[in-house]
Amino acid sequence: MNHGFLPLKKGCPICGGLRKDCRQSQATDLVHCRAGVDAPSGWRFVGEDTLGFAMFAVDDGRSPEQLREVRRRQLADRQLWEEQRKKELAKALPAKERDGAIRVLSRNLGLTIEHRKKLRDRGLTNEQIDAGGFFTIVPNTDLKLSLPPNLPGISRGYLRAAGRGIACPTRTLDGKFSGWQLRLDSVIDGGKYRWAAGDRSSHLPNGELPITVCVPEGADILDLRACEGILKPYVASCRLNLPFIGASGALFSKSSEQVKEVLTQLQPKRIVLPLDAGDTKNKQVAARWLNEAKFFQELGYTVVFEWWGQVEKSGQDIDEITLEQHQAVSMLSIAEFTELCRAHGGYKSEDCDSQKQGEAEPSTAEYEQYIAQESSQSEWERGFDSYLADWEHQQKVQWLAQYPERVQKTQQALQDITPYVTETQDSKYVEMSLENLTPGIYGLAAGMGSGKTFLIKQAINHFSDGLLLSYRNSLLIQTCRSSEVADKISFLWDLQNRAVKYTEIPWIGACVESITKLPSKKVVILEEVEKIVNALLQSPTCRRDRREKLRCFTKVLQQAEYIIAADADISPVSLRYLQKLSGKQIHLIHNIHKRFEWRCFFHSGIVTPQGEQRPNSRKDFENRLLDAAASGEKLLIPTDSQRWGQALERQLQAIGLRGLRIDSFTKAEDPRVDAFLTNPDKWIEENQPDYIIYSPTAEASLDITIQDYFDGVWGCFFGVINHWGCKQMLGRLRTNCDRHIFIKTFSTIDNRASRSPLPQVVAKSLIETSQRTIEQLGLNFPAFAPYSDATSEYYTDPHFETLAEIVAKDNWSRANLRENLTEELRKAGHNVIVMGMVGGNEIVPNNPIADHKEDILREWAGIIANSEDISIQAAYDILSSPDAKPEERWKAIKATLKDRLPGLELTPNFIFERYLKDPMWISKQELRWMLYHPEVAKDIDTKRLYKAIENEDMPWDVRTRTLVLKALQVLEIPQFLEAAQQSHLEWQANSPIVRDFKERAIANRKLILLALGINANQDSDGCYLLRRVLDKLGVPLIRRQRRVEGLRVWFCQVDTTALTTGDYAAAWGAFERRFECHQPPSNIDSIYISAQLVTPEITDLDQLDEWLQPKNLASMARDFQRCENSEALLTYFDFYPMHAVEEAVKLLPMEFGQWVLDWANWWKENSLVQTEAA
Repeated sequence: MNHGFLPLKKGCPICGGLRKDCRQSQATDLVHCRAGVDAPSGWRFVGEDTLGFAMFAVDDGRSPEQLREVRRRQLADRQLWEEQRKKELAKALPAKERDGAIRVLSRNLGLTIEHRKKLRDRGLTNEQIDAGGFFTIVPNTDLKLSLPPNLPGISRGYLRAAGRGIACPTRTLDGKFSGWQLRLDSVIDGGKYRWAAGDRSSHLPNGELPITVCVPEGADILDLRACEGILKPYVASCRLNLPFIGASGALFSKSSEQVKEVLTQLQPKRIVLPLDAGDTKNKQVAARWLNEAKFFQELGYTVVFEWWGQVEKSGQDIDEITLEQHQAVSMLSIAEFTELCRAHGGYKSEDCDSQKQGEAEPSTAEYEQYIAQESSQSEWERGFDSYLADWEHQQKVQWLAQYPERVQKTQQALQDITPYVTETQDSKYVEMSLENLTPGIYGLAAGMGSGKTFLIKQAINHFSDGLLLSYRNSLLIQTCRSSEVADKISFLWDLQNRAVKYTEIPWIGACVESITKLPSKKVVILEEVEKIVNALLQSPTCRRDRREKLRCFTKVLQQAEYIIAADADISPVSLRYLQKLSGKQIHLIHNIHKRFEWRCFFHSGIVTPQGEQRPNSRKDFENRLLDAAASGEKLLIPTDSQRWGQALERQLQAIGLRGLRIDSFTKAEDPRVDAFLTNPDKWIEENQPDYIIYSPTAEASLDITIQDYFDGVWGCFFGVINHWGCKQMLGRLRTNCDRHIFIKTFSTIDNRASRSPLPQVVAKSLIETSQRTIEQLGLNFPAFAPYSDATSEYYTDPHFETLAEIVAKDNWSRANLRENLTEELRKAGHNVIVMGMVGGNEIVPNNPIADHKEDILREWAGIIANSEDISIQAAYDILSSPDAKPEERWKAIKATLKDRLPGLELTPNFIFERYLKDPMWISKQELRWMLYHPEVAKDIDTKRLYKAIENEDMPWDVRTRTLVLKALQVLEIPQFLEAAQQSHLEWQANSPIVRDFKERAIANRKLILLALGINANQDSDGCYLLRRVLDKLGVPLIRRQRRVEGLRVWFCQVDTTALTTGDYAAAWGAFERRFECHQPPSNIDSIYISAQLVTPEITDLDQLDEWLQPKNLASMARDFQRCENSEALLTYFDFYPMHAVEEAVKLLPMEFGQWVLDWANWWKENSLVQTEAA
């Protein structure tokens, strides 16, 4: 029940708005008006309140007895409310018990670099900040701490807050923490400061809000300053070495019991009220100060106001003035303060006349402000409670009932470029004038073969300097080496072995991975911009130094005058991204002309003689392709599988055909590929190939315009790329010949945090993965806030937003791959023909392609096994280079296998079976080993996160096992495997062990989905869920059918023999050898890093001496920050070794760290001199 006042302003029913301070009691419904008018019709005068307002009640014709009954019920309601309030206050945590709990929070949450800097900017030293108990608040942090449930700010084990900010504890006279107030980073409705409010409010058991008491040691207590706020008096006390008390809103009279207790103990002679800047011009604030002055007067104290000329709001407050300025302040009596306010417009005589002396009640406007703040905080609290209580309901209603429509609208917004189009064309070739351009982003949205490349060449010739960026080097060859621009643009690939300055080269063509090498230019052309953005944000080849690449990309865009972005499938996602990074306006040309009309034959799979439909079988497609080739047709064959392409070529060569295969292998070792990419038509005319097979190496930016040569395009897609990429590959030939297409119905990528088509779900999943990993590892301290705080720069910049949108688009594409490609081609104006499944009564014959594929893998296995041994670092360098040759990659693969499986004999058969046929087998076995050695996994993940923070790796690039292992543990997989192996357990869908497993999966479904990507619900098949989980660990299963009550039922059993012998046992032994030196990580529960975190270069924490353990380095950094002068600093150098000091300095802010390092070097030199002298 709310017992405040509702401001009526111009809506007063008594005076009609003559006065603006009229209000209505929400307890009695009485209207309080002081316009001096008679009661209008329907109202009656009932008396005056303590402030002189006339009170009016509705005159509804009720008798006095009836009105008294109403009033009696109102009083009863009020008494009931007061009783309920007393009961609630009785549950409040006493001030003394709050101290320990708040200190636990402060110790464990710590301060972020940003927040510590803000406090230092206010004049506090590190020691004063530590003594103040400040800590960083991140809403909804899961607290793994033992805290009283009635501690303000805590709800159901989570940190509850209206936003991110600094927690500023209140202090009692004996230095105990009695509560805390949140200083929000961003001002929102209701003010910048909020009291902690969890399951209990911040009120003390006596109903008062805490005040803060700041009395420096040895300070003179003759004057006690009563200051507004909680943070401000602490800062002022530290800076001026004076005693202060502080209260929120300076409403000391509302916390009178605490104030009286403090005054009784301190016995000051005078109360000094420091005015904030602008107070004398603000009527409400001036009135409040007068009321508080009266309150202190009634307690028997002399009251003066402190004045240093702070008339304007832009002036300085008491916590901002220097000690020298404070020594020159003036003391004003109450009368002098009143005259000062009157002179500056903050006080009028009528205000004084209308109030009765001695009243401490705030003015109407003060009530309005109070009510507004209370209402805002109450609304937020109700919303938070509703969110917690109704979470499941929200999930069902919002994400199930409305899911299809939500997905449709979201994907439409991610793909529809209409809002950005500034010019629409319907011509064979897209046109764009390059004269008199204004700086901006110029997008070219036009279909394949519409002249985008021609326009790019025109731009290269027109502008004096620029950059041409693509996402693959192979795609730049045709443009950079074409006769039209070859003398104007230099291909970075050709420049790498020449001693040239890139700044002196007018035009450079380069892969976006090389962005850090490139200077800024006047023009930036982004060819296939969608792929460029995708590569920058999530390509493995950009993972190393991705953050630096993104910085350089942003700089290049911002310093360019013109950005030309071309892509047949350009989307709002990339356009918005470029706009946010560059700050430039978008000009989008959309050419809607349909140049080609292909006949597209979609192959739909086969039907077995038993009637089983196999939509993803490609046997019929392959047979038809081989028949067409054997009959003499010239074929162009795009595919996203390099292995399939190589196997197909073997078969085509076996029947006497010759041609060209383009992929990462042949590009590095076959000179014909470069010749083809430079001028495809010329190469085809000269060599007359029977076939050309190409992989995504030539996915885009390749134009084959030769007429009447190819008889068909046969595209075979396995789901490696999404349907937009498949369409691009089908369109490399710029003629209308038929397209024959096999594409999987759907595809998934198993290493994604989320497969949702909604960006907000993808973003939430990525953030929550980082947060829960850090929590599970026990790394909840400020050093890791960039990864765990959803409001950090990593998660709020355009890069993360765009990443989430790209992943959501890709997820949507892969979920219905075949259907999406079919619809995309229809929209582009092509004639789509979906062929029915073949087979049924007739068996579809096999073909040799599968046998060739196995032969190729066995050849590769032999090459790897017999490759030269190289170091693991050399292997990493090779694998991170997109231009490494095949023989180099074989060496690198062998080195990584030896590193992962030390002591295991890498035979060709092992490599074939356990690496090439099943690339995830080793990782799965390693995960199973980690499941039984969680301390090793924790050690590795902790070091990985330290290194990631040091390198400024993007959070989504950091791969850890912690959450996966947690999910497997809550599913009790170790116990299940132990029972299965000991008793040769067999199970089927109705087995009790399967039902129990399914119940655990459903109970922990959020964790299971987040960590394992498996969705468990009541409709799930328990056996299928269990098989999927065991597959994550590479557990071999035996499956057999058996009749049960006349029905054929599948039974499963762990293949114990395989699991304990052969390759499985050998891999287990290799992991034992590899991780035998690992020890559990240090218990880093209170690491303190106060500024920019730069983790020392740590390659193996186990090999470092004790001084270099992270916990000890952080402790040293903390000690250094407490030093106020060089004398204090030098005392530490007597017992801290210099090599550890040099590492600890890296944890400090750059300027402060350099100061410490300078004195350390001085100390070292002088110590050496003294030693030599001795």
